[in-house]
Amino acid sequence: MRAMMFTVAILAICLANTAGAKDSTKVQWKAGVATSNITPEQPMWLAGYTERVMPAEGKLTDLWLKVIALEAADGRLGVVVTSDLLGIPRRMYDRLTRKIQERFGLSHSQVMFTCSHTHSGPVLQDAMIHFYPLDKRQHELIEQYSNNLERKIVSTIAEAIKNLQPATLAATTGETTFAVNRRNNPEENIVQMQEKGTPFVGPVDHSVPVLAVRDSSGKLMAILFGYACHCTTFKASGWFGDYAGLAEAILQKEHPGCVAMFWQGCGADQNPLPRRSLELCHKYGRMLADGVEEALQRPTRAIKPSLKTAFEFVELDFQDVQTREQLEADLKNEAPYLVRRAKWLLEQLDREKEFSKSYQYPVQVWKLGDNQLWVALGGEVSVEYALKVKELFGADAWITGYANDVMAYIPSDQIQEEGGYESAAFNIFGLPAQGWVPGVQQRVIETVQKLASEAGMPEKTPVAIADSEKPVDTPHLVFLITEDRFNYEAHKTIPPFAKMLCEKYGLKCTVLQGEGKPGKARFPNLEILKDADLLIIFFRRRALSPKQLGLIRDYLKAGKPLVGIRTANHAFAVRGEVAEGHQNWLEFVPEVLGCKNRGYGPRKAGADVDVAPDAANHPILKGVSPLKWHSDGQLYLIKPLVDTRAAVLLTGSLEDKVEPVAWTRMNGQSRVFYTSLGYPGDFELEQFRRLLVNAIFWSLDRSPSENKQAGSGQ
Repeated sequence: MRAMMFTVAILAICLANTAGAKDSTKVQWKAGVATSNITPEQPMWLAGYTERVMPAEGKLTDLWLKVIALEAADGRLGVVVTSDLLGIPRRMYDRLTRKIQERFGLSHSQVMFTCSHTHSGPVLQDAMIHFYPLDKRQHELIEQYSNNLERKIVSTIAEAIKNLQPATLAATTGETTFAVNRRNNPEENIVQMQEKGTPFVGPVDHSVPVLAVRDSSGKLMAILFGYACHCTTFKASGWFGDYAGLAEAILQKEHPGCVAMFWQGCGADQNPLPRRSLELCHKYGRMLADGVEEALQRPTRAIKPSLKTAFEFVELDFQDVQTREQLEADLKNEAPYLVRRAKWLLEQLDREKEFSKSYQYPVQVWKLGDNQLWVALGGEVSVEYALKVKELFGADAWITGYANDVMAYIPSDQIQEEGGYESAAFNIFGLPAQGWVPGVQQRVIETVQKLASEAGMPEKTPVAIADSEKPVDTPHLVFLITEDRFNYEAHKTIPPFAKMLCEKYGLKCTVLQGEGKPGKARFPNLEILKDADLLIIFFRRRALSPKQLGLIRDYLKAGKPLVGIRTANHAFAVRGEVAEGHQNWLEFVPEVLGCKNRGYGPRKAGADVDVAPDAANHPILKGVSPLKWHSDGQLYLIKPLVDTRAAVLLTGSLEDKVEPVAWTRMNGQSRVFYTSLGYPGDFELEQFRRLLVNAIFWSLDRSPSENKQAGSGQ
């Protein structure tokens, strides 16, 4: 009996150890959320406009401070603070980072302070104090509020950390279009331009980055989202979160129990236009919330539980540092805020004897999971910074402006060269100079590149990989892709796939990445199609010039083959404006691919892939194993096919829907293969990669063994 009990005990210990080992391998994020109402209780002065002549009168909405703590599998912690404020001033930021370091052991790199940049929040201590006509009582209220705010920020961070629980993180991107480049589109002309259908000009960033945080049951805990546009829709006389606060409220109502957290993007030169009415503010709040909802309905990118953070203060040099004589002359200026600025700076000069010649500018970089880059830049950052970071690191990068310290406008090279309000506006912010020394953009972007490298985030992979040293008779494949955040990351999946075809199958591959907006797009060096043996299309909704469309049509008229992947079934169908000199090609889908784009299946992402009846022996399915698998991509509605003679190879099923997901057909003398698969997760599957390899060689009317190099092939 004792021997049996001993055996049972040993077995129990072994089972417990086994279970423990199993649990230890299940790594995941932890997330904790906390919020605090920061609506002032006293009639303080509103920040953002010099035209105001009295303190706040009541409120339109409450103002909120929201914190999310994210803990990676190795225990590294990152904290994001969002706030309905114009911005965090430098001295407050310095005090907060010291307190957070002492209490939580978190460095500058691990805490990201963001704001909505609402112009209907409270004035803070040391933040453009000279800008407003403040009496002694207002100064006292501002100091009291600011001190309380600092304590509230620290305590809310503590609560978020205390609330840590198992969670999953996923990234996605939406879009909304009310931001307009205010430097290139005069506000007084906006309504007339809209009525005439005149397109707005100038750089913009209409993307809506979204981070979805869910608890262990799959319920949304938090939604973090951003947009690059001033929160200046309505000049309220009371506290108001503007369009961003309204969007948060809408999302929280539609997702009970979820905390919606907005951060401002690089919107220094972006305004919500037209504006100046509460009705428009509600409209833009709804548009932004809809952009988030639309993104959440798309397939999301799961983020692995790892976090790398980096931070640096980069020295930005002042141009034309103010002298005592200049400031004393400003004491006689007709603009009251310039007189106040002069007095404020003269007091500073008396204390410190001389002004600094530069500014310590904060640059912060996070890498979440394997490849989600998040850049946080201080100051009022112009939109070109976001566009440049995306050019370097891909369209999925997130770029937050107004982060950690809002000290001045941060102009692009072009804005510095052109001049104008956003090139400096140092008089507004109270810095002791007239502007920045030229070259700000280069210094900031170089620092972003350096920190991203430290965090292990590589820059975008080059896509032109043609090998001119291949034999003359080597089949030449030309891939057409775009870097489109709705295009299932073709810019990430196709280059390594093409490289594999070159190295392991001896093929010659060229990947051409499209440029320009959907309604005015082009592919560089598209003339190369004249020498191509196979065209592979994986892009969506691009209108090309007649010349470029002619190159593709001529290629097909010559009887050459084509492979279409995923979004090829709406490659040439632009929704919205098509620029003059560019065209849709709606006939491409029925005439070349032999199908009709009938939309999406159930909103739930994923489909079970299976071999079609009588298709198992088709050469494209040779070596594809298993022939049944699960794809994460949303199911496209295809049937009935336009070409009733097409050979369906694979089907996808979800709920009550069963649709063709891969088939072959003939377009005249051209062999055509199309698959609606192609989600990033599909490219991770050996059977999907084998399917594409076989389809490529079937299209070329060759066998993979004819080109396979020494090595293992797939």
